[in-house]
Amino acid sequence: MAGVSMGTGLSSGIDYSTMITQLMQIEAQPKTLLTQQLTATKSDAAAYRAINTAFATMGSAAEALTKATT
Repeated sequence: MAGVSMGTGLSSGIDYSTMITQLMQIEAQPKTLLTQQLTATKSDAAAYRAINTAFATMGSAAEALTKATT
């Protein structure tokens, strides 16, 4: 049939392909938000580990300074 695309309803003229694509995007939003939160949490964890490592290094240096041989 000429004039009717594959994603359009025959009698209604509704573009079902676009509608389904948009609905799938809406349904994927919670997953997308969780993925973004996971990325942010991993970034925060890496920053905390770096701080922890820096404090451990500083603690080791301070301990070395308190030894009688220093």
